[in-house]
Parts: sequence; C-alpha cells; structure tokens
Amino acid sequence: MYAIVEISKRLYKIEKGSELYVDLLQKADGEKLKFDTVTLYRTDDEVLIGKPYIKGISVEGKVLDAVKLGEKLVVFKYKQKASYRRKTGHRQRYTKIQITNINTEKEKKVKTETKAQEQA
Repeated sequence: MYAIVEISKRLYKIEKGSELYVDLLQKADGEKLKFDTVTLYRTDDEVLIGKPYIKGISVEGKVLDAVKLGEKLVVFKYKQKASYRRKTGHRQRYTKIQITNINTEKEKKVKTETKAQEQA
C-alpha cells in the first residue's frame, strides 16, 4: 500500500513508516502534520486516481528535524582587471518527515461500526 502526495508543490511516493525530506516547512520538531493532497492511492486490490486529489484519503506525518543536505554550492563572482572578487555559498535546508498513517474513509467507517458493535 502506498500513496503519492503533493507537498510544497512536489510529488512524493510514500508508505506507512517511511521517512522523506521535503522543502523547509515552518514547523517545530515533533509537530504533527496532515496532508489532504493525495493524487494516487494504491492497495493490493485497488488503485484510486484523483482529479486532481482524492477525497476522503489523508496522510498523517510527524516532523523529525530540519537539516541541511548535500554539498555546499559555491557562488564566485569575478571581474577582470577590477580587483572584484566575491565568494559566497549556499546549502538548501530540508524538513525530515516520518509518515505515521494513511487514513481512508473505509477504515473510519469500519472503526466506527466496530465501536458501535462493542458498545451494544
């Protein structure tokens, strides 16, 4: 079972328990997230494709950390015969997210039905 989710205008293939790096989100460590922008959902016996998103399916995650990945990008400006040299650098920051659950309406219906049966 997996889903394709749009986060920060990019698509990510996710599974329950997976970890991914997305563009920096202004969220604190340990904060819970919910994404409703699921474009594709697949199980062993069915495939749902959204137009553009699927209603009733959401993805829950938890922010683990904000990190810098990869090599530093060096920007060097130079002009001949003018004694002009500027060296700066940049490294992109990302948010590490752990996917905790993929919720569907079917699971919600089954859970409420079983709770009602237990109470009766």
